[in-house]
Amino acid sequence: MNDKGELKSSIKKLWRHLPYILNMENKTRPISLSVHITNKCNLDCSFCYIKNIDKNQELNYDKLITFLNIIKPKSVLLTGGEPCIYPLANNLIEFLFFNKIKIGMFTNGVYLKNIVNLKWFDWIRVSINHYIDNNIEFKDQTNPKKLGYNYILHRNSPLELRKKLINFMDNHRGSYLRVIKDRSDYDISEFKSIPEKRIIALQEITKHYVGKCYMGFIKPYLNSDGLVYSCWCTVDPKIKKRDTTKVISDINHPYDLLVYQDIMMDCKYCRFWDRNEFINYINEKEVKDEDFL
Repeated sequence: MNDKGELKSSIKKLWRHLPYILNMENKTRPISLSVHITNKCNLDCSFCYIKNIDKNQELNYDKLITFLNIIKPKSVLLTGGEPCIYPLANNLIEFLFFNKIKIGMFTNGVYLKNIVNLKWFDWIRVSINHYIDNNIEFKDQTNPKKLGYNYILHRNSPLELRKKLINFMDNHRGSYLRVIKDRSDYDISEFKSIPEKRIIALQEITKHYVGKCYMGFIKPYLNSDGLVYSCWCTVDPKIKKRDTTKVISDINHPYDLLVYQDIMMDCKYCRFWDRNEFINYINEKEVKDEDFL
């Protein structure tokens, strides 16, 4: 819950899939899939959470299609690197759309012009650091159905940032702007949410989580090197590299995810600890009507 006693949106999503969650060990096909299609990027942000990676890696398209045909997720999140510069991005988007798979994407927005059918996306979130930090104009797209923005607070964020973000939202059509701090350990002054301007300041809390991890059942992460992780946050924030000891499968073995069993994880910077604790609770306790009185 948040500080107002309201359920977080992430937990609400789990409630919507409660029948699946209660039976997930007997029906292990993931609900969704995050796909890191390329490590290549047209920008070089100092605060990038995977800055120290091989920038030349990207997924083999044919293997990816085979993987998707077997996994059959309900939705796919495209990310990177910069997904818009993946050579076969439009082919992949067409495949997802005509297979009735919902599509979302994280992008820096510079090469959105490369994407032919933005109307096929269910949502796109644009990282606007490049534009805010360098006083560069960003041009909104008329599609997709839902457009949002993301800004990462970091050491070199510009002066009068609050004013800049308000001005940005006054001149752009996105439905929200998420403001979060980068993964460094240093303290940063609190940035207040501004609801009337659609600006949401998020305090993402990590926790050292040891226990069963269910994220591989719900939204596993296919990395650009072909390795599959239970989630996207298996990165050591100190060295900004992914921890390969957390691998649960790979692109050549998609059937492994269909027989995937919950595994014990020991993650120092877990961002999904609350979801895991929630699933542990409802799996261990029989939920009865009187529990809601």
